[in-house]
Amino acid sequence: MSEIIANSLEELYSKIEKDYGPNWWLTYHIDINEKPDGKIVAKLTPISELKVSDKTISQIKLPEEIDAKKISQENFEKLLEEHSEPKIDVSISEDKMEAFLTIIPGLVKEVPTYEELIKALKDAGIKAGIDKNAIEKIVKEKITLKPVIVARGVAPTPSKDATLEFLFPKDGISISNDSESFERKFNIFTCKKDDILVKKNPPLYGKPGYNVLGETIPATAPEDINLNLYTGKNTRLSEDGTKILSDVNGQPYISSDGKVNVREILVIEGNLTYETYQTKIIDFPGTIWIKGNVEGDFKLVSKKDIYIDGILSGGFNLQANESVIVKKGIFGRGIGKLEAEKNVIAKFINETIILAGNEVKTGEYIMNSTIVAKNNVIVSGKGLIIGGEISAGYSIITKTLGNFSGIKTSLRVGINFEYQKRYTELNFKLSMNFKKLSELSLAYKRILDLLRSTENKKEKEKLSLTIIKINHAKNKIINDMRKIKTAITALKIERYREKITQNAYVLASEECFPGVVIQIYDETIKIQDKLGPTLFTLSKKSGKIVSRPYKSWKG
Repeated sequence: MSEIIANSLEELYSKIEKDYGPNWWLTYHIDINEKPDGKIVAKLTPISELKVSDKTISQIKLPEEIDAKKISQENFEKLLEEHSEPKIDVSISEDKMEAFLTIIPGLVKEVPTYEELIKALKDAGIKAGIDKNAIEKIVKEKITLKPVIVARGVAPTPSKDATLEFLFPKDGISISNDSESFERKFNIFTCKKDDILVKKNPPLYGKPGYNVLGETIPATAPEDINLNLYTGKNTRLSEDGTKILSDVNGQPYISSDGKVNVREILVIEGNLTYETYQTKIIDFPGTIWIKGNVEGDFKLVSKKDIYIDGILSGGFNLQANESVIVKKGIFGRGIGKLEAEKNVIAKFINETIILAGNEVKTGEYIMNSTIVAKNNVIVSGKGLIIGGEISAGYSIITKTLGNFSGIKTSLRVGINFEYQKRYTELNFKLSMNFKKLSELSLAYKRILDLLRSTENKKEKEKLSLTIIKINHAKNKIINDMRKIKTAITALKIERYREKITQNAYVLASEECFPGVVIQIYDETIKIQDKLGPTLFTLSKKSGKIVSRPYKSWKG
């Protein structure tokens, strides 16, 4: 007996056909149950191993008996003759690496001879990896109604593609996971002229194999890498073609076209003030690195990253084509604005307008700010979001939302999509067909046992006709199930589109205070009572916002 676990009946059916072939129903009995977590468990038992009592059979509705009056003796004898000899089913795995023999016992002769089985394999084109011991065992032990592996191919040894070893962080920013200090967590990675930036590991060829049809399976040719295609601005190829070197001192990074570049960095030592830098506008094609604080209404524009070691404050306007990192936090004073096409990372954010093309991350808090992130807003450390409006396409994650004074704190996640398509009816039909197959397999085994034990000619004829009818019924059911599976697969495409919008959430891992307003898609709730750790999601069942583990909001 073997067990298969799936999330749906459609998935279960696909797994059974993949593992046991399209004719699995001829040789296996199936029992299906649903676990408490909703997963579906199927137990498949070879029909040859079933033990079925008359009591069990009496509870199963068998196919209607064929009216003997409607069948001529000649046709009946023809039907009986068709099922008197054992049938040999030769199946080959999809990759041609395994061959199976399944014997359907005849009503007169139970199993074929060794020679007949060898011939069947030969007729099926199987030439290599034949297991003669397995074939002899089928004949000797009369193994029926059970697929037996009788040939195996030998897979080729996998080749190994050339690989690249990057000796720098691909975005030019090194992140220390060991540092507890937020200020020391993010650092600009720099290199010197002639430093090795990338190494190439050469490709390795594998050894060929063969399948059960005797066909040679060549090892897949490994992919080589032309490093010259990866050299970008301020880099060059080594003489042996296996390394990429830097031509200048600067910050290595990978551009959107996959090339390795080194950007020259604008470094401002100390604080950026009017006294130390005689302009209010800095527009630089590379990374801007300020090793102190930035205070005032400066406009900083970078085609790469903006990196500030100190505090950013005042009526600033920052624009970066990639990310902005502020080690010691941001005081926008209600007028400071910051825009990055990728991420914004800061120790804290206060009274600031931020637009991020990916994520906003802080190490302490966000207070009285307007934040818009395409994907996520994540507040670690103290984990406070107090006041302001926070919007994210996917999730907002923090420890505490709002405060005891009830300050209005608005949070929005997700966008609207169509409601989930209904497919319950198809799943129900698939479930019923599985049940019918299970019952017919039990009946088939019991009647087969009775056929083998009786000597009464009329009884043999009656039982033989019933077996034929059962097999016809099973075949009809399996064809219906294939149609249902195809229909469910088509529906899954539309369900997937909707599923993308069904996962947005807001998480307060410690506290959520009154005054907090949460919006998920078109649904909005206002928190009336102080809550502990709470996860807010949109219920797929009701379409309303629900909080876990405490209560469901009525909206």
